[in-house]
Amino acid sequence: MLRQILRDAADGVQSFLEQCYLRRVECAHGLPVGERQVRVVTVGSSDGSARRVVHRDVEYPPYGLIVELDGRLGHADALSRWRDMSRDNAAAISGKPTLRFGYQLVSRPCETTTQVVAALHHLGWTGSPRPCAPTCPLRPSGGEVLAPIRGQNPPRVSPAS
Repeated sequence: MLRQILRDAADGVQSFLEQCYLRRVECAHGLPVGERQVRVVTVGSSDGSARRVVHRDVEYPPYGLIVELDGRLGHADALSRWRDMSRDNAAAISGKPTLRFGYQLVSRPCETTTQVVAALHHLGWTGSPRPCAPTCPLRPSGGEVLAPIRGQNPPRVSPAS
């Protein structure tokens, strides 16, 4: 067990939530391997003088998807939440959506997976996730989910003619 934890740490896992995501979402469901602790330099002012280095928890570069995992440390106060929103908005403006998860992925990793799979498919991933157990809501093939998260796929509205 210690060897596995050390391997995870060598791959960039830095927290309990990141380990849960790696093992219970990504590996357990056969998702593409994300890059961990991706270093990004952000520019906070119009003249480019306010630069800051941030690290993204997980990024799927071929698809432009970012996954952030928020525990208590560094996410409890209003300033931290504002910083995260600002960073997510900047990523979205550059064409990289961010999915943000907390402790729900510990007890409901399959629901987390349905959202990640939906985003990856929307961004071009043609793979199929695999169910992690007989009770997993993911189908064995086809990549579709049996029980999508409520509100995950809002109905499309056709423009009036």
